[in-house]
Amino acid sequence: MKYFPIISLLLLLFTACDPQQDDKIDIGLPPAEATFSITPAAEPNHYILKNTTPDVFEYLWDLGNGTKMSGEEVDAYYPLKGTYTIT
Repeated sequence: MKYFPIISLLLLLFTACDPQQDDKIDIGLPPAEATFSITPAAEPNHYILKNTTPDVFEYLWDLGNGTKMSGEEVDAYYPLKGTYTIT
């Protein structure tokens, strides 16, 4: 009989709790796959990068040489021969 209040309290706690489901958050569409063209510029080691991805709001370029730029079309300078990853 001395365990009755404890058992009653535990039963009340376990049966009174309902799992709550959070509202689903819509974060929008995933980022678009970037497409762009590269054209050699008049100056040596300079290249014109032009975005060809449709419906883009903001243009942010990481040229892979430590330089970051913004704009639909940028002039990229690569002083050393090599392979660069542009994102």
